[in-house]
Amino acid sequence: EEEEDEEAAAPESSDIFARIFYQYGLWMCYLALLVVGLLPPVNISSFFYLVFLVVCITIQQFSLSQTVTKQRLRRFWIIIVIYAVIVLLMRYIYMLKPVSTSLSKVFPKLSINFTLKDIGLDDALSVAKLFSNGLVLTLS
Repeated sequence: EEEEDEEAAAPESSDIFARIFYQYGLWMCYLALLVVGLLPPVNISSFFYLVFLVVCITIQQFSLSQTVTKQRLRRFWIIIVIYAVIVLLMRYIYMLKPVSTSLSKVFPKLSINFTLKDIGLDDALSVAKLFSNGLVLTLS
């Protein structure tokens, strides 16, 4: 009889988690974008996460109905996921020594006023920064 009570309680607890995620899941994703955007070192790639956050909140605030909001955010979220994958791959590939040395040789020849660190490519990238980029992908 105790086993039947535990089995009956399990769907209710998982239902609570499902309801919490359904109600606050979007805001958890927004929080992840905010954390990734503000986690030091702040650079151009981090700035785009903040831009994505502002666009998502704007879409949510100015949509007429809940279903329209979800449809628009799903379409836009694909862009965020693709961007996160590209940034994560670029940062990981840049950590390889041959790639970083060749880009360091080529990049100063360009007449641009910012460095590779300003873009978001750094040899000594912290584990927290890589984890935060993966967080956006995980929550999506």
